[in-house]
Amino acid sequence: MIKVFISLEKFEEEGKTAEKIARSVFNLLKIKDKGVEINLVSNEEMAKLNSTYKKKEGPTNILSFPAKKGFPRPEIKFDSLGEIYLAPDYLKNNQDDVKLLIIHGILHLLGYNHKEREETIEMEQKEEEILKELE
Repeated sequence: MIKVFISLEKFEEEGKTAEKIARSVFNLLKIKDKGVEINLVSNEEMAKLNSTYKKKEGPTNILSFPAKKGFPRPEIKFDSLGEIYLAPDYLKNNQDDVKLLIIHGILHLLGYNHKEREETIEMEQKEEEILKELE
């Protein structure tokens, strides 16, 4: 299941787009028994999250947080991979590719990383493979 949380009403259209992209990625990767939470927030909210969790200043294009094992989440009714945060205004201003970012966030939640060169290459190849399949 894909659940999109929208912090501001003006992001309703972006929420529909994000949900559609995430569903396509899940279908392509044959993920049936898990879900993801996508949160669309303001630049200010994203900057707060970024400084709190990543210890970096200012907004960013995407943040992803894997679900904590055994952490109770009674408000969701599915087994979540975790959460993805996007700031639609920031993405528009920077002309970021929302499809690529959602793919990137889902791959992080599935365990892909880009801390080491080899991990970066593997993750980027998987992103490109998924992008091509979704076209």
